[in-house]
Amino acid sequence: MSISGRARPDLLVGSAVGLVVVAALALAWLAHRPGGGVPAPRSCRPPAPLALPAQSVLPASLAVGISPGADVEHLTPSALAREFGSMRSAGARWVRLDVFWPAAEPAPGRYYFCQFDNEMVQARKAGLSVLLVMTYGPDWSRSHEADFAGFAGVVARRYSGLGINEFEIWNEPNLGANWWGGRADPAGYTGLLRAGAGAIHQVDPAAVVVAGALAESSGGSGNLTPGSFLSGMYAAGAKGSYQALSVHPYSFPAPPVAGDPANGWSLVRTTRALMAAHHDPAGLWLTEYGAPTGPNGVSDAQQATEIAGAFRLSRTTPGVRALFIFEWIDNSYDPAFGLLDGDGTAKPSLRTFTDEAAR
Repeated sequence: MSISGRARPDLLVGSAVGLVVVAALALAWLAHRPGGGVPAPRSCRPPAPLALPAQSVLPASLAVGISPGADVEHLTPSALAREFGSMRSAGARWVRLDVFWPAAEPAPGRYYFCQFDNEMVQARKAGLSVLLVMTYGPDWSRSHEADFAGFAGVVARRYSGLGINEFEIWNEPNLGANWWGGRADPAGYTGLLRAGAGAIHQVDPAAVVVAGALAESSGGSGNLTPGSFLSGMYAAGAKGSYQALSVHPYSFPAPPVAGDPANGWSLVRTTRALMAAHHDPAGLWLTEYGAPTGPNGVSDAQQATEIAGAFRLSRTTPGVRALFIFEWIDNSYDPAFGLLDGDGTAKPSLRTFTDEAAR
């Protein structure tokens, strides 16, 4: 789900929701592109270095974070400071933020990072570590591996002065809507992953690269099941190019259950088993988990119960190193997933998050 193209066909009745979001963001970019109907975005200088230590690399205990979705992409610096400060006060120590490649590099070598700079600076000032997601391919790219390597190196270098050193490559690439041509391509993704990881590690040899961000899917219509996609990654030589794998084990409307193959949380178990079969020492990060409330979701109380269950299972499953809750506040991009209503009123799940984060 997440960010600027959150297509999850099996859970949201087809990929229409994700496609609508992608289309809306694409229209926003087209309106601001060079030569478009309004002035092009400003080109910004890289953020000044902050007097902050580098982020903790591969935390020893469960890393607790928020994946805020697209909501933060349009906030002013002062609004970002308030929102990130509230996340920190609620117990989050991490935030998952996106650098949407088509918006940041709408034409080869032309970079527009202003809004992304605001997000990264305000998150770090608020005391949050950042998992920076580089995702979705611009239409102009022809040599995907080389193009992405160039972009990944620019991003890693740009934010090194902020101490940001964890990078997730792509979002839900096993869904065809999130890849060029509308078909999931594990070999193509692996090539891009390896190229991007190499560029990142040239900038910071100690950086952590997180791969996968796999969504639950039964396959078909250009999608691949997460197991098939990960197997394809291993066959293409992905192992060793990353330090962690990530999955999105949504289970709603049911609470997370470790042993039920029909439950979305089973993605954690099946991924761990596949990693073990390939002797993969990487950690497992759960970079999105949540449940929507309201008529098309669950009750407020059930949302809190599901989030509590996710924390409990994350802490008792070997190899799980991070849990990011999707999302912070209800918004028009992903209605009702928030720990807060759209007007900022806390749901019961916010107290659950705070209590669990403090353990």
